[in-house]
Amino acid sequence: MAPLVATIGYVHVSRLIARRRLRSAFGQYVSPEVLDRVLREGSDLGGETRTVSVLMSDVRGFTTLSEGLPPARISEIMNEYFAVMVDVILSHRGMVSDFIGDGILAIFGAPLDDAEHAWHAVQTAVGMQDALRDLNERWVAEGRPPLAIGVAVNTGEAFAGNMGSARKKKYSVLGDTVNSVARMESLNRDLGTRVLISSPTLSMVKDRVRVTDRGEVHVKGKSQALAIIELEGLL
Repeated sequence: MAPLVATIGYVHVSRLIARRRLRSAFGQYVSPEVLDRVLREGSDLGGETRTVSVLMSDVRGFTTLSEGLPPARISEIMNEYFAVMVDVILSHRGMVSDFIGDGILAIFGAPLDDAEHAWHAVQTAVGMQDALRDLNERWVAEGRPPLAIGVAVNTGEAFAGNMGSARKKKYSVLGDTVNSVARMESLNRDLGTRVLISSPTLSMVKDRVRVTDRGEVHVKGKSQALAIIELEGLL
């Protein structure tokens, strides 16, 4: 009986450790509902190629804002901003992959399959702009400076999994889909737009959105032009 009890105990402890690792990997970055599904269904943390939608956002005029306020004040503003934006992302089954300065990178369709990942990403882009409008109204009423953001969404294949060193790893995505969304987002400043989506994203949500075709744009690092679509709203 002793070997059997030891084996059962080992399996139980191993499961607890595995669940703890999953919670550590995803707990702060996904909604409780998504985390529960990961714990129930599992996910390939080692890495896999998945079709996902990737969202990138960036604060406009952040450098100017930083020059006019003390660091503690900037930190207060950005932490409040990030908290609101993360809530929007998680509410649409997105995963917060990274904070890049004042930018946010979010994934839809990983670590778990989501047939509506493009729609959820588009909903998030609009929701972030709406949430920022409400936040700005309160800030202006309090005598605080408002913010403006640009958002982009791209859909395609990406490698998703745990990445990093033996000492520190995180779940993230890599590939042209990710690189392209960063290039797309930067075009918001030049085009005077708030939300841009790619043609692959549009093909998955075209009956549920209002858009304007912005044509093809050549961006740094890509040999082929990107078809850019301005997202005007949801239907």
